[in-house]
Amino acid sequence: MQVCGITSFIVCMNLSSQLVQRYGSFKTIWAGSLLSFLGAILLTLYALSGGRQPWMVWLLFVPFNMGLGFRGPPAFYQALVATGGDDARGSAMLILLVLLCASLGTAAIAPWLDYGLVALGLASVGICLFSLVFLWINRGYREAEITNTSIDAG
Repeated sequence: MQVCGITSFIVCMNLSSQLVQRYGSFKTIWAGSLLSFLGAILLTLYALSGGRQPWMVWLLFVPFNMGLGFRGPPAFYQALVATGGDDARGSAMLILLVLLCASLGTAAIAPWLDYGLVALGLASVGICLFSLVFLWINRGYREAEITNTSIDAG
């Protein structure tokens, strides 16, 4: 499961810059978020239908992680741009929020682990839905202008 998920994440992460060049950051982040949401819904539906085949779970992790790979790099970059030049503080806050989301999500789902894949699927749907709502609320933002800068080696 981890190999399939991480491989699909890495492949899509490397393709995300091409998507940003073609469609822009916001559309790439939006499409990746939708793909992750779709993967979470499919995983939840599979769990609710009583599915227990590991190979199917592996397959369902692929679209979820593909979406994360597509949206990750442009979202991280846009978060750094939003800091107004304080990249160290911005990246530290972003990593803190990622770890906070993961740890709070783990703590929130822990009491329901006896329900297995259903609990994981529902938690994933909830987190993905939150990200889509956040994107919808902020859909009017203007993408940061990317300018070429040179590093002075002096």
